[in-house]
Amino acid sequence: ESLRRWYRFLAAYNVSPGFVFPTPRFSLRDGKVSMDTTEYDEMASLLFDELKCPAAYTPWFLYAAGWARLPKPVFRCAYGTPEYARRWSEAYRLFIDHVTRKGWRKKIVYYLSDEPHQQSKETIEGLAFVADMARKIAPDVPVYSSTWHYIPGLEGHVSMWGIGIHGSFRADKLSARRRAGDRFWF
Repeated sequence: ESLRRWYRFLAAYNVSPGFVFPTPRFSLRDGKVSMDTTEYDEMASLLFDELKCPAAYTPWFLYAAGWARLPKPVFRCAYGTPEYARRWSEAYRLFIDHVTRKGWRKKIVYYLSDEPHQQSKETIEGLAFVADMARKIAPDVPVYSSTWHYIPGLEGHVSMWGIGIHGSFRADKLSARRRAGDRFWF
């Protein structure tokens, strides 16, 4: 009940809580990915249908990585393996198909990563790979990373940039990415 009160408080100011809790439960049974959205649907309906929340991130299960880390394993499948790509894609597709059926797809933002380290080539390549998987499944769903500044290796992969208000994302790059159709959150 306290979570509901919190969501109502935020909605009064048109602020998203970021994530919808409880999140869907993803599992792997007999080689097939499944998802239980029973509890998620109740809270997502409150947020999106009743409170008119404008946006929320995909479940934490789908988050790739932050800082200088490689994308996290999915169902014990390591990033870089065909099994990883298959399992992650199955889970993301299940989620996207579900929110589409519910009418919430336009409110969903895929949260790829938090503050990725540009100097970690492996991290940036991994994030670009996961972002491309997400965009292949749902090209209209924004792929978000809170980069603070422009990262060349994410250009064309991330479609929504979390940028610093202090000018760390160069104005010429901001203009170029905006012309390419990217969006920005501060």
